[in-house]
Amino acid sequence: MKNYFNLLKKSVWVVSALCLFSSCNDVWNEHYSTDSSIVPDKNLVERIEGIEGSENFIQALKTTKMFNGNKIIDLTYYDFLSSDQFLTVWMPSLGSISEDEWAKYTKEGKTYQEHKDVGQQFIKNHIARYSYPVGAQKENHPENVRMLSKKRYPSTAVEIAGVEYKQANLACTNGILHLLDGKMPYRPTIYEYITETEGYKDNLGAFLEKYTIDEVDDNRSVISGVDENGEPIYIDSVTYKYSIIMNQFGRISEEDSNYVVVLPTPEAWLEMYDSVKPQFDYTTMERADSLQEYYTHTALFMDMFFNMNIQRHPDDSVTSTLYYEGLERDEDALQHKYYNPYSAEGLFRKYVVDSVICSNGKIYLTSQWAFDKAELIDRPIKIEAENSYLIKQKNHVSYRTQIKRDVAGYPKVSGEYVMQIGGEQAAPQYDMTYNVSGNMKGKYKVGIVTVRDAEFPNPENKPVQFLPTVSYGFTKILEPVNQRGRPEYQKTNIDNPIDTLWVPGVAEVPQANYGQEKAKLEIKLSVKSTSSFNNTMFLDCIIFKPVPDDYVDPVEE
Repeated sequence: MKNYFNLLKKSVWVVSALCLFSSCNDVWNEHYSTDSSIVPDKNLVERIEGIEGSENFIQALKTTKMFNGNKIIDLTYYDFLSSDQFLTVWMPSLGSISEDEWAKYTKEGKTYQEHKDVGQQFIKNHIARYSYPVGAQKENHPENVRMLSKKRYPSTAVEIAGVEYKQANLACTNGILHLLDGKMPYRPTIYEYITETEGYKDNLGAFLEKYTIDEVDDNRSVISGVDENGEPIYIDSVTYKYSIIMNQFGRISEEDSNYVVVLPTPEAWLEMYDSVKPQFDYTTMERADSLQEYYTHTALFMDMFFNMNIQRHPDDSVTSTLYYEGLERDEDALQHKYYNPYSAEGLFRKYVVDSVICSNGKIYLTSQWAFDKAELIDRPIKIEAENSYLIKQKNHVSYRTQIKRDVAGYPKVSGEYVMQIGGEQAAPQYDMTYNVSGNMKGKYKVGIVTVRDAEFPNPENKPVQFLPTVSYGFTKILEPVNQRGRPEYQKTNIDNPIDTLWVPGVAEVPQANYGQEKAKLEIKLSVKSTSSFNNTMFLDCIIFKPVPDDYVDPVEE
């Protein structure tokens, strides 16, 4: 049996070898041919220099220097195409580029930014690493080519990115040369558009750049040596932009992504930024200006970005990058969801005045900030009373009680829990102090949401009296007082199962604490027990609702 299988294996090998020899027979002679299109004797730049009309392209290669990260190095793209790298080059036609463009590309003594722009947007956009021969691709199944500019373009047997091949597969000692009947289009990423376009780059763009670093991918970059400090010199560096900020909202610098951004025009952006900025005033804090700049921007960013790769039914609704499934279960949470975005009144249409196609998505330019300020920035601060981490101090026994019922007369409470304050008959007064985080500078109305449930003992059916006091730091900013200027206790409503009691007056918060870990704003509730009032308060939540600067509290009767 063993001999049988050995004979069988040998027979299969012989047949396979014969088939292989037969298939290679047509090209065997070509392998030893002296035809330079098959056995090259020139490198890429030598081959390009021999083509009529290539003078401008060669001049652009010779006058444009390469970069090691953000550091310019003493190597040109002419040197690069003369090296031992194996590359594929798509040479643009002379007439597809205007005289003004050629003047910019071939300029002697380019500035730092000109070297960077010409290299990224023109030269690297026509070069790819490795071999990309033309002919094997099918028209309906194009090959995805990644250029050194990081842009990806579909290539078929007749064209790439919609530009037809004039001549293809010119073999060189260090790569392949294709001649185009046009030039490769260059589309910026969304990040590049914002940081490089006039109107944005000096304000919004500068802000993004401030929190962005370039990281070199050592595994994909080519080192040609080291400098005098022992740092590697890259003849071809592959870098990625790492943004501390944009990782929260959307990786708009990455080519392999597909985002939609709803961005106001430069004028509309500055108008909205200037109107919101005073609310993010951190006057007494260290680096107050930086905090103000950072949080004003990120507040406006909140729902600008949409990852279109994960939208399930975009014609029906889209969710911003801050959305997550758990939000659907909280009726009070911000949903970050927008319905019918492509309708006339939808987010992607209503205020849109123009659009920009980018290499990793699309920007809708709007005549104004397209979102509801009351929903994103001026949202009420809600404190769930049962959350123990918000309790600063207490001088009583308190209980966290769950209430899930949602029946007539007893609506469902926020968060399904309430906090019981008090409950010991002997104690005359109970205090509970809560930290309030996330506030901005401005005026707030304060609401106390109380619960009255049949399961809680209150045989005498008495209301509860309590005194709310709001402080910022060591300064008292709200406490209701009577006509004599003495603290005036409020009382709960015994007729409603759940009731919101709005504290008379407004709390005027002197500065923002938005985004900070340590809260400075706090509210103290003092529950006072007498013969006329019950001594147990069931607290659902506390609400700090922003009101306009010109808001005047109505006179309480």
